[in-house]
Amino acid sequence: MKSLNAKAWQTAQRLEITWWQSYLSRQNLDSYRAWKLAYWQKILKDIEYLFPQNAIRVLDAGCGPSGIFMALPNKEVTAVDPLIKRYNQFSFLNSDDYPHVRFEACPFESFDIGQPYPVVFAMNAINHFRDIEASVRKLIQCTAEDGLLVISIDVHRYKSLKHLLRLIKIDRMHPWQFDGSEYRSMFQQNGVELKYENLIKKGFVFNHCLMVFAKKRK
Repeated sequence: MKSLNAKAWQTAQRLEITWWQSYLSRQNLDSYRAWKLAYWQKILKDIEYLFPQNAIRVLDAGCGPSGIFMALPNKEVTAVDPLIKRYNQFSFLNSDDYPHVRFEACPFESFDIGQPYPVVFAMNAINHFRDIEASVRKLIQCTAEDGLLVISIDVHRYKSLKHLLRLIKIDRMHPWQFDGSEYRSMFQQNGVELKYENLIKKGFVFNHCLMVFAKKRK
């Protein structure tokens, strides 16, 4: 089963907002936002050559308070996160600062797709989703034919630690524990092609990786 029960989901959401409160309370918010913007701009510089021509509409799924929407001022962005209202409430996010973004405060699983997007992002997000298998399929459904699906994710470096964390379930904020090959397989078995992969940051337990998938026309 790859779907959380209601109690586990509520716990994960509570831990998520608590983490942001703790982390951002130690930051100068202006400096943090400048750093985060530069971070996103670097990632985009590496992959924008892959974007479909005239790709105006973009989805930022699981955007958090400082998602990649920050670095896309010339796009029409839809940003989805169940905690959007809480981020605004705690002044982690001021939605009015991003007039190019339509914010949707809902779990990704209940997001109304509408017309598919030429570019879809899920940056450091999919291991937070309540139903990971359904969410992977939905991310692909959200992606237009000949479009791109871009994810970043923490991937386990060691099988022993991966299986231990799955067993003891200590990381309740990140309920899904997988390695890179497992994440790749989740997407590839649903019909998208891996076009680009890069190591963003090497860690002791996890590597943070970027993967770009192409959805081919049927």
